[in-house]
Amino acid sequence: MEFIIILEVVRMIDEFVKQQRISLRYAIDTFIIFLTRDVILLMSQPTKNKEQVLFILLVIFVFFIFRILSLLYSPRKLFN
Repeated sequence: MEFIIILEVVRMIDEFVKQQRISLRYAIDTFIIFLTRDVILLMSQPTKNKEQVLFILLVIFVFFIFRILSLLYSPRKLFN
């Protein structure tokens, strides 16, 4: 999982160097992957804190909604 997070960060840096801006999509993807990693780690513990896992899953769901909205209302899509 850490490798995938590093790949997403490298993609963000690459886009910043090329276009001088950071795509919201890459940032949201990185957060979703990082939070998914946290859920997996929490679920593997012998004593599971269900409230914490549910909260992180809710945050992941909200990030998925933001990701969909960022794709729908992308400046590239609106002005092309």
